[in-house]
Amino acid sequence: MFKTPVKKIQMKDKPTETRLPAFSLLAMVFLIALFFIFWTGGCATKAKQESSTHFLMDTMVQIDIYSKDPAASKESMQKAFARMQSIADRTDRYSNSPASDCFRINKAAGYSPVAVSPDTLFLTDYVLAKKRPEINLAVGPLVDLWAVNTRKLPPAPEAVQRAKMLVAVSLLSIDKKQNSVALQPAGALIDFGAVAKGYAIDQAAAVLAADKNITGALVNGGGNIKTIGSKSDGQPWRIGVQDPRDPQRLLGTLTLSPGEAVSTSGDYQRYFELNGQRYHHIISPASGYPSRENISVTIVAKDALTADYYSTLLFILPLADSFSLLRDTPQIQAVIVNKDGKAYISAGLKDKFTPDKKGGRQYVQK
Repeated sequence: MFKTPVKKIQMKDKPTETRLPAFSLLAMVFLIALFFIFWTGGCATKAKQESSTHFLMDTMVQIDIYSKDPAASKESMQKAFARMQSIADRTDRYSNSPASDCFRINKAAGYSPVAVSPDTLFLTDYVLAKKRPEINLAVGPLVDLWAVNTRKLPPAPEAVQRAKMLVAVSLLSIDKKQNSVALQPAGALIDFGAVAKGYAIDQAAAVLAADKNITGALVNGGGNIKTIGSKSDGQPWRIGVQDPRDPQRLLGTLTLSPGEAVSTSGDYQRYFELNGQRYHHIISPASGYPSRENISVTIVAKDALTADYYSTLLFILPLADSFSLLRDTPQIQAVIVNKDGKAYISAGLKDKFTPDKKGGRQYVQK
């Protein structure tokens, strides 16, 4: 809380004949009251920081807010977490609850369309509209086959080919009039892992932005980050990007504008190693194997869903294709650590990304 220095003014007795006219006294009272309102208002509206952390969508989600009324804004934080939980419940493929649209779609695959929530319909339509085969919501059979969280050996090549064929012949469609999703054939499995978290973070951010007491906030869900407003100290949002091969070092620091989002996809989050080869969780539908093109991709965008989607897409794409896409998609910027170990920084991040060169990594400005 700041306070304006106030000098004490000692009032002196004055002769009655020098008394101010009534209207002047009223004006003085008004001015003093106006000063008091602005002075106390400045103190009362100084934002204070509050933080809360929940385990959601298989990761720790932290929300930091700067609010003029932190006690009142705690309810907004709770609503933001609840909004994320509702999306997590709808898109949870491993739940057998009727609340999970994903579970019901997979169960009905090859048989009938399934009426779904607006969130699930929106996400399905979002991915289908992009028409990128590298982001295939029906990649579930390959994700299950690799199961990098528990597997210590790669699956047999024949098993990969069988799963890949199931993914390749899968047909996912939506009916907006019926609010339904249909998946073909039987045995196909839908998986929202490439987009659900980013979308949930955007929705949580929208809840916080609607609270007029909140002047700034940051939602961080395991590398998917969205900013709202500004920090109370006037400093820009700065996000450290982890070096994908050294958890004790940063690849660099990103400076984000109010409302920007960032997402990182990497082969260091969920993986196992065998004979010097790393097998991670980001599967290429075309090959049926974990993508080998890059080891880390960080995307900066205006919303977390866009950042989430493109960080996965560019992780799978070859470097030349990634920079071709970046030229055609100016609303996103990227930091890509390619399989050669070099960090490639897109032109739009020239003044926003500060490399940490202590680690000896080579940085290339594109």
